[in-house]
Formats: sequence, C-alpha cells, structure tokens
Amino acid sequence: MNAVTIIRLSIDILTARLLALMALVMSFALAVWAMVDPTWMRNGMAGFFALCVFLPTLFKERTKGHDGQNNPSPPADAK
Repeated sequence: MNAVTIIRLSIDILTARLLALMALVMSFALAVWAMVDPTWMRNGMAGFFALCVFLPTLFKERTKGHDGQNNPSPPADAK
C-alpha cells in the first residue's frame, strides 16, 4: 500500500466515525430537549430524528462491507 491509499483509507474511517459521533451528540441533545417538557410531539420528533440520522449511517456501513466485526476472512489458498 502506498501513502495515498493509506491516507484515503484513514480519512474514510475518520469520516464515518465523525458522522456517527455527530449523530449521537445531536440525538442526545434533542432527547434532552424533549425530556425538559415531555409531550408526544417532542418525544416523537426526537425518535424520528434519531432514526433518520442513524439509518443512513448504518446503510453506508453495510454497503461498504463493514459488518461491525473485526474478523478478517481467511486467505483463499488456506486449507
């Protein structure tokens, strides 16, 4: 692997982690706001926002082939 490939891979990983962290912080902030004066509208909006934020991140990770496991596949020539 050359340096450009390593840098590109690290940027992709950091971007995905940053998106997940931002989604977590925004969902937490909206949940706190909804719990200050709980109504069905605020709680529903907080839940809907959390789903709308986390589902695209989940689909992005699934389409890139990351299943959340750190188990590498064995080499093709392994017996």
